[in-house]
Amino acid sequence: MRLIITATQVRFEWTQYSAEINLSVALPAGTRARDLVVAVQPFEMCISLRGYGVILRGSLHRGVRHRETVWTIEEGQLRLLLVKLDHGASKTIGLRRIAPDCESDCASDGV
Repeated sequence: MRLIITATQVRFEWTQYSAEINLSVALPAGTRARDLVVAVQPFEMCISLRGYGVILRGSLHRGVRHRETVWTIEEGQLRLLLVKLDHGASKTIGLRRIAPDCESDCASDGV
């Protein structure tokens, strides 16, 4: 399953397999790891970027192993690897996108 969504300022691509999810988020040129806050919990995630605030926030229909999340910046993209909590329960996990709140960031929200 492959999902590409273009929001107002954020473009992301979501691809999932039986055990994992790959998420790529387009970033402005020159973005460094220290400019990002990536917060993943079992049933929600939030990404904020210095100067922009929250760029992507969503709740996950099924859980992920948040402590096993790995992310990197490659070729202008934030790439996240999320491991599903229960590989056998469902082959798909939905992301319900919640409108970004530019007044706060993920760190202050406790996500």
